[in-house]
Amino acid sequence: MNLSTNGILDNPALYDLERRLVEDEQILSDYIQSRFEAYVDRHESEYKYIRTIRLEFFPYKYICDYRGRRPKAVDGVRRLSFIYCIKSRSARTRISLTSLTRAYENYLASSPRAAFIEVELLLVEDISGDLLPRFPLLGANRFISHYLVDTKVEWTRSGLLNYGLKRATGDAIAFCDVDFLFHRDFFFALEKTTARVDFDKDVLVVNCFETEGHVRDLAYSRLSPYGYMWVVGRRNATSIGGFNEEYKGHGFEDRDFEYRLVNSLGLAVVNSHCLDPSLAVLHFSHNVRTGLQERGANQNKFINIGKTASPVQHRWGNKGW
Repeated sequence: MNLSTNGILDNPALYDLERRLVEDEQILSDYIQSRFEAYVDRHESEYKYIRTIRLEFFPYKYICDYRGRRPKAVDGVRRLSFIYCIKSRSARTRISLTSLTRAYENYLASSPRAAFIEVELLLVEDISGDLLPRFPLLGANRFISHYLVDTKVEWTRSGLLNYGLKRATGDAIAFCDVDFLFHRDFFFALEKTTARVDFDKDVLVVNCFETEGHVRDLAYSRLSPYGYMWVVGRRNATSIGGFNEEYKGHGFEDRDFEYRLVNSLGLAVVNSHCLDPSLAVLHFSHNVRTGLQERGANQNKFINIGKTASPVQHRWGNKGW
């Protein structure tokens, strides 16, 4: 298979690894299990000792950034929408989707009762030369919807996420990147944790951990924390108009989204690592960052957010909220 990943992989070992993971599901399963076990070991030897203090330097800040309140037991999420934004990353999307759907199938098969969490997947793909093929998962799973759109711009993460948000039906929305890998017991941890998060009042950030040691913009050790998967109540996400589409490409659109959730709605951000460390997502490493041409402009826009009202465009997904 010829993978269209040269834009994010200039390391031959990472390129070969991606090729093997997309071609062999057993290799993928073993890889995720080995990395998750390594994460658990690192948590027990390191991360659990620092999560009770606040460290402001990389990479520990990703564990310490958010505390939030510890909510009492609530009804929990009954339906969860996972929204993927995709462009020119078909191989990585296949790998991520395979891990997510297999984790959900494990949850359904292992539950002695009807599954508490229902899932829908919305794949919003911008037209490119590397389209997601009609591989078996797309036809075999009734809970997957695949939307092919033509934004006519180089890259709009905000626009694609808004397109999915407009069509989502879940109580809460998980905003996904194609680099996310989900371990086989992910949904059991998710059910236990979401039963403690009131999505009318809280936002859940699920911590992500790098699968490989590598150098991108900074040096990353294997299983170092990096970034989050945001899980937001759908009514709250739509009430602020979704993501601000004035942010071009990739960068700071998530921080703007967070700012409006916290400052406009008064929500608290709850860190999964503080509630249940087993609720974690692996981030399939890549050593080149793309879509960052407008990052500087995006950063300036975000810095000025407190000086002017943050406009929300409704170009792709948000007309008629």
